[in-house]
Amino acid sequence: MTKRLFVFLFSASFALLSCDSQTKRPPTVAFLSDFGTKDDSVAVCKAVMWEVAPNLRIVDITHDAPPYDIDAAGRVIANAAEVFPAHTVFVAVVDPGVGSERKPIAVKTQKGHFFVGPDNGLFTKVIAQEGLAEAREITNKAFMRQQKISFTFHGRDIFSPTAAHLARGDSFEQVGPAINQLVTLPYQPAKLEEGKLTGIVEIIEEPYGNVITNIPSDLVDQAKIKIGETLQVTIGNKTFKLPYLKTFSDVAEGKSLALLSSRGYLSFSINMGNFAKHFEVRAKDSVVISLH
Repeated sequence: MTKRLFVFLFSASFALLSCDSQTKRPPTVAFLSDFGTKDDSVAVCKAVMWEVAPNLRIVDITHDAPPYDIDAAGRVIANAAEVFPAHTVFVAVVDPGVGSERKPIAVKTQKGHFFVGPDNGLFTKVIAQEGLAEAREITNKAFMRQQKISFTFHGRDIFSPTAAHLARGDSFEQVGPAINQLVTLPYQPAKLEEGKLTGIVEIIEEPYGNVITNIPSDLVDQAKIKIGETLQVTIGNKTFKLPYLKTFSDVAEGKSLALLSSRGYLSFSINMGNFAKHFEVRAKDSVVISLH
């Protein structure tokens, strides 16, 4: 082998290895809680995860989920999960029943995501979206923090280390025994029937006060709603006439409109204002679009 050929082959091999190292994703955990950030709870959970998997990448979804609001947190998890790649592990801690008989669980969806948290209905919507592949109760002590388990901080002692074990590639089957039935919350998807689009207010987008519904763009298309039309919208017990437009500045400052949110759901806003506060709209309010 000539010296020139050897140098070429070595350089090509090094380039391929460098490309692989650059494109390979580190193990990832997406973290949501209602802990807030005024104390050390979030940092402690991260430290426990890094103890299991030092190269772990941790993405904060939010730690300002409404306290104890399982349903609201579940909607945020489901919305975030839509854009994360397969094999991402989500750890979610909104757990008002911590220390009770509710089970700690790990869930695998048909999309290939993993979710770790309490069996209290937190994963109802994401399972409805992605389909359930398998669920297991967390019983394996090796997947838990190797100190005495607190009755009131399973986020630190059970959920965080289990998520880190799964993210680093430990077997899902080792988590614990399979579960056939999970706790679920009432979940009603948006519908198009009898000349009406019906749904709910899913999220109030803070700090802007945009009202995001659970009515997806494909349902809007099926209803044959066109840009420029005026919609009759009933939210709770209030009825509005709103233009359906592309973006906020399509109306004058202070004027209301309907549009598709950045995530592709029908929403209601005030240009440079707060729709939710102005009209006293709350999450879970009913939404009806009357079609002409």
